[in-house]
Amino acid sequence: MPGPWSRTVIEKLESGSVVFDLRRINVRPLVEQAVEAIGDLAQGNGVRLRIEVKTAAVADVRADPDRVSQVITNLLSNAVKFSPPDDEVIVTIEQATDFVRISVIDHGSGIPADFKSSIFEKFSQADATDTRQRGGTGLGLSIVKRIVGRLAGKVGFADAPVVGTIFFVELPSWGVKLTWTAIRPPTFCRNRTPPL
Repeated sequence: MPGPWSRTVIEKLESGSVVFDLRRINVRPLVEQAVEAIGDLAQGNGVRLRIEVKTAAVADVRADPDRVSQVITNLLSNAVKFSPPDDEVIVTIEQATDFVRISVIDHGSGIPADFKSSIFEKFSQADATDTRQRGGTGLGLSIVKRIVGRLAGKVGFADAPVVGTIFFVELPSWGVKLTWTAIRPPTFCRNRTPPL
């Protein structure tokens, strides 16, 4: 599993010095691996994990598998930590027109309204005391946003229908034409040909 969420990681992402190994990948095995990696944490918190594939077919995406794993693992870890015991965290995968969406749904207390505008900023924590008790640096979602941006994707969140939060990541399907500016300078990519 990639290294911990730290100031060093975010500094490297901001400077553009992190190498992204872009390739054709299927996200489902990465989701399954992330769920397995978080299994002990979920069990310790009394939280169940479930994967749902919501469309009959899911296209491959152009991404770095290690970075996608980091993103999914972080979102899952947050969802588990802030879920009540004997509850469930659901990960969904679905195909849209030109991207694949991965969503992590929890049934926790949700995100306070006055925190929503800054949730992806560095060191942002809705309740610093509560976050320290559950573990966390305040860097995870900021790193997630930067990784997804480097993959020419999108990340966001919404209130769950009844209670809780849905965090989602959208990654371009394989074959979608991208520009180099969408994924930052090609100097930091191992594949040397422009995206299709």
